[in-house]
Amino acid sequence: MNKKIKELVEQAGIEFDDNSGFESEPIFYLNQTDLKQFAELIVKECAGIAYEYDIPNISGILPGQFIGNRMKRLFGIWE
Repeated sequence: MNKKIKELVEQAGIEFDDNSGFESEPIFYLNQTDLKQFAELIVKECAGIAYEYDIPNISGILPGQFIGNRMKRLFGIWE
């Protein structure tokens, strides 16, 4: 499993068993709240990447912020 995905899964409080001898991939135990939290963390992570685009951009135009905010709006996620 990707390190970043695993980190977000853990932040969302999703329990998983990656020590199962029968499955090649971890088994996840989650409820709707955990799944919602995981999805929100992914969207926030992606928006954060867009925001980082603006850091070196000193022109006054902030396309990263615009894109990041559109992502959050699309998924209904606001701080």
